[in-house]
Amino acid sequence: MDNPSKITEGGVEYSLGKFDGKSVLYDFDKILIYLDAKGKLLFGKQFRIYDEDTVIIRKLCHYFIKDKENCLKDDIDTNKGILLSGPVGCGKTTLMKLLRYIVPMQRPYEMIPCRNVAFSFNHLGFKTIEDYGSTKFYCFDDLGIEPAGRFYGKDLNVMGEVLLSRYELYLETKHKVKTHATTNLNAEELEERYGNRVRSRMRELFNLIAFDTKAGDKRKLILEYYFSNWRLFNGWSFKTYLLNNNCCFLELVDKKLSHNCNKHSNPLHLVLEPFYNSHIRRKTDKLLLAYPLLFYVRSLGR
Repeated sequence: MDNPSKITEGGVEYSLGKFDGKSVLYDFDKILIYLDAKGKLLFGKQFRIYDEDTVIIRKLCHYFIKDKENCLKDDIDTNKGILLSGPVGCGKTTLMKLLRYIVPMQRPYEMIPCRNVAFSFNHLGFKTIEDYGSTKFYCFDDLGIEPAGRFYGKDLNVMGEVLLSRYELYLETKHKVKTHATTNLNAEELEERYGNRVRSRMRELFNLIAFDTKAGDKRKLILEYYFSNWRLFNGWSFKTYLLNNNCCFLELVDKKLSHNCNKHSNPLHLVLEPFYNSHIRRKTDKLLLAYPLLFYVRSLGR
């Protein structure tokens, strides 16, 4: 890429600032315009940047573009990774998926749900710990609510071991291999989940950037908006179902047409994925039938 200040998406060129041939002078307002456009491409036309999130986004932008002056003001070390924390549904996963695109010249990181790491350990054993101890860059999503690992009768706090491996790698590479994570848990809950030793290593691995504890669940707002006038097969409004069942962990799966759906639409099944919250391990596998959403709800919320 000749000019890192300009990025083309969908045939449209976006400018993130000015490039003098050596470095980019970034413009935050222009970055927001690009993030809004890229978000719509990734997550659907319903995506938008919320005003209340701009403070968090600004801090993340300072980190990713390595604005050392502003990072110093924000108490952010660009040599560390990011631990983005906040309530369920506030947008942590979405932002971590999105922000990496503003710096296409930097080494990308892969988003990995922590539950996938635990499930991998259950099938492959300690090879999983070794695999995630590689020099790849990762962002571990939903840290702290993954199920316990068990391999041939041996229980293991899988993500705790992965974080210790990542910390050792961080030291061995002289802070060149970064690890990021998102979590719904606060510092005390993380220490209770992983122990004091891992929590101590996390302080050295991560910069903590936190949403307000009162930040709302954007998925509920989106779902209520789109389904407030739609009906499920059982005759309930989606809003009523949402309030009764707290169904905010959703993902869309293409299914064949149903005779009860509008023949001019492209119906989808809404599937409640199995999930674990921070306090109660519970599994939900109900199937809902409704009119389509044109985006992944799960991607818009965590």
